[in-house]
Amino acid sequence: MPSSLTARLAEYLDAVTFAALPPAVVEKTAFCLMDYTAAAWNGTTHRAWPAYRDMALKLGGGGSAALFGGQSTSPYWAGFANAACGHLTEVDDTHKRSSMHVGVVVFPAILAVSALRPLSGRQFVEAAVCGYEAAIRTGIGLGAEHASLYHSTGTAGTFGAAAAAAKALGLDAAGIASALGHAGTQAFALWQFLSDKALDAKAFHPARALQNGLNAAFLASAGISGPACVLEGERGLFARLRGTPAPEAMLENLGASSAISEVCFKCYPVCGQIHSPLDALREAMHKADFTAQDVASVTVETYGQAMRLADNPAPENMQAMRFSLQGCLAFMLLYGDVTFSNFTEEACFTPAMQEMLSRVRVEHSDAMEARFPAERPCRVRVELADGRRFSAERAFRRGDPEAPLSRAQMEAKLRQLAPAALAPRLDAVCAWIWELADHREISASAIADA
Repeated sequence: MPSSLTARLAEYLDAVTFAALPPAVVEKTAFCLMDYTAAAWNGTTHRAWPAYRDMALKLGGGGSAALFGGQSTSPYWAGFANAACGHLTEVDDTHKRSSMHVGVVVFPAILAVSALRPLSGRQFVEAAVCGYEAAIRTGIGLGAEHASLYHSTGTAGTFGAAAAAAKALGLDAAGIASALGHAGTQAFALWQFLSDKALDAKAFHPARALQNGLNAAFLASAGISGPACVLEGERGLFARLRGTPAPEAMLENLGASSAISEVCFKCYPVCGQIHSPLDALREAMHKADFTAQDVASVTVETYGQAMRLADNPAPENMQAMRFSLQGCLAFMLLYGDVTFSNFTEEACFTPAMQEMLSRVRVEHSDAMEARFPAERPCRVRVELADGRRFSAERAFRRGDPEAPLSRAQMEAKLRQLAPAALAPRLDAVCAWIWELADHREISASAIADA
């Protein structure tokens, strides 16, 4: 009888060793941790953070596992809070083909385990690489349609958290397979919060995926076997979740390259489906040298997933603005750029912004649809009041592997996103992250305490 998908993936993850990882993969892991740290610290400034934090403190009781911002609780609830705060402001990493955020479920899982057993920097890297591998490959296996029906960070992300925790706990192939089996039983996340405008609830998806992943890994560690065919079985995820699963793609090129190498980093504090249009409009504005006052209309040609998540011509609050193509492009027209520092509620909700919003339209393009999800394609057309027309097209976003960021740019992102209280420690935090693999023992407080 052939091995199940989870067993084959688990066997590969069990064999992952730091010594065999290419230097580029080790460095990319540090980039991903830098990005997660920036997102988590920025999340502590969000208005919903106290609710997530206080819930974790109340339910977690005492404990030494660090929360971002300086407090501590049990590892299980620290993981919950640290996953939530990393996703609150929509600045965490993404992956194109699986359409998900990954670091926000992987790193809190490893940090939680590190509060229970000593982990070296090299073990941390191994666990992170395995977590990214499991999350991304599961997301791909669930199929291209899955992300339009479910929030992949909550579904595939559960597998990432489980794999990262299982590897950090030192489980063997059978244990990792059981953890993945338990993860599949718990994986679920619906997009209805967008329709109901309950956007603060989005961060609950990675937070719950994190806890579900920890549950899965610790169940496996306790000797409780998980379902072996939780993905492809007749009652498994592929059969029960709506969509078009691609099981053959899940193990494609397994071992030939690391999935973490495909991760993208955000250059704007908004939904990732909006980044290509922002890049295209930015390019057009720089080349043609026009201002908002010159613009008669802007039209964005894009693919269905971008429209489902971000076609919102009337955003009512800041969270909705982060998911509004029209709002984000209007902001760039009016202010010249969208940055981590200037994209504020005060700037977004002004009479000038409302007027500019009315000039931006979004259209579906079959040509763009055919290129998704391997690319994030778009075409932006600008018509000026004097009749001149300009257009710009993008296949990828700044921060994608095809347009990578430098170490200096990653540090700059952290410095822009970190609250003022962290400023005196930023040099030390950056140095600790870049030296990740050299640490004899990992301590969450090195990056989480102010």
